[in-house]
Amino acid sequence: MATNCPKPVRLVALRLAIDSSRRIRRTLRALPLLRAARRTEAPDPGDSLAFTALGRALARIPLREREVLVLYYVADLPVEQIAHDRGIPAGTVKSRLAAGRRRLELGLAQDRAAQEEASDA
Repeated sequence: MATNCPKPVRLVALRLAIDSSRRIRRTLRALPLLRAARRTEAPDPGDSLAFTALGRALARIPLREREVLVLYYVADLPVEQIAHDRGIPAGTVKSRLAAGRRRLELGLAQDRAAQEEASDA
């Protein structure tokens, strides 16, 4: 069947196969390097939000709500600006803020209770 194909078509198919195999080999050679690059040193906790109880509670909140909370409270943007930037109505921003606050309050309360249980044990 391949012999019935015109020669230019066979050449293109051959080159595509060669390119594909080269790409696979390059990827396989690069994987260890990429994995090693991912294992960089952990950042120093310091005052970073990610290393606080608030940061851990924020990480458990759904992205849509977390995004609005961070833009409103950390970046200090008004509701209208967040709505414009995200392309959503201002009412949606307000409802996500309210839902995010509720989830954040629950998350912080759970963390506090777990911490008290651990200190009591």
